[in-house]
This record gives sequence, structure tokens and C-alpha cells, in this order.
Amino acid sequence: MGNPPGRYQIELDGKQPILHKRDGALLEDQIFDATAGWESLFTFEIVNLDLPFRFSQPPGPQPIDWFSAGNPIEQPPHIHHEVREEGTVLDLKVNPPNPLPPENEFRFVFNFENGEGLDPLDPTIVEKPPDQ
Repeated sequence: MGNPPGRYQIELDGKQPILHKRDGALLEDQIFDATAGWESLFTFEIVNLDLPFRFSQPPGPQPIDWFSAGNPIEQPPHIHHEVREEGTVLDLKVNPPNPLPPENEFRFVFNFENGEGLDPLDPTIVEKPPDQ
């Protein structure tokens, strides 16, 4: 079972971005669940505000690159993102269709400004039917 919609924190530990739950506990399982037919909101907040580390925004790269079955894809049409608070917060709204198509697992990679040399942070969204 993955992590539910909610607010998550991103910290920088050396060159490694690390996900935490809002209570500060390390998030070892970087899988997030979204239920078909329901909008799920995942908020990711950078907490190292003293570093020049922010989510990328146009005119630079998009803040998220998407993958399905290991291949790059366009952002799925039922997933929307918004970067706010000067690049320190990214809201990801997921509204999986009901019924679900066969490919319902997406890996995403965050892109960061001033993030050259950082290890990738690449969680996964798993879309599930309403009864699971």
C-alpha cells in the first residue's frame, strides 16, 4: 500500500533530496496512491529554504518529467501540477479516470533549479480502482 494524498516535505541531505512525511518521519516507500474517480492532492514542500534549491519552472525545464513502463511520456491529461511560493511548493492533483486504463502506474522525476549534481528524486503514483 502506498502513501495517501497529503503534504510531504523534501529535504536536501548532501546531494540527495529526501522525502519526509509532514511529521518529519523519513518516507522510505516513495509510492503514492490515487483512487479512480476521486481527486487526490499531493503537496511537496522544500524545507531547506536557506539553500537555492527550488522546483524548476518555465522558461527552464518543467518541474516534473513523467515515465510509464520506463519510457518518457507527456504529463498524463488527468494529472495537473502547480508550483507556488517562489518555487518551494509543488501541488500535484491526480484525478484518475474510472474505469482505469491498463497502464495506471506513473513514475515522476522532480526537476530542481540549482539542482545540478543532485541525485534524482523519482517517486511513483499508483492509480487504483475505487474498491481497492
